[in-house]
Amino acid sequence: MMKAQGLPINFIVIAALAILILILAAGFVVAGGSSAGSALAPQQFRTSCEDACAKLQTKANTMEYTVGQDPDDLLGSVNSKYCISQALKGQTQEINCYDYGVQCYVTFANGIQKQLDCSGATVTP
Repeated sequence: MMKAQGLPINFIVIAALAILILILAAGFVVAGGSSAGSALAPQQFRTSCEDACAKLQTKANTMEYTVGQDPDDLLGSVNSKYCISQALKGQTQEINCYDYGVQCYVTFANGIQKQLDCSGATVTP
């Protein structure tokens, strides 16, 4: 009897994996790659702003506010995702959460509530 000649099973498995990887890579490229650095849809942008505000609230819970202080400077919010301008689909310029209309009120440990308006010191990213 003659042994049938064919492709070794190892070659078939490796070829199948290579094809799968190529398909996944092509899908990634066609879909626009990762969302990092790309413009957000309005609802994604709003959610991102609300998340950034919640993080600032968590920070405010541990701090005392004194009359006359700028809450943006105290929290360092000008360096936060809430105040740093981001790309938004449908907008020609980047915009921050405050300018987009998402209000962020924080309550400090001593019970004083303040609205953040990104008016603190200008920061160069």
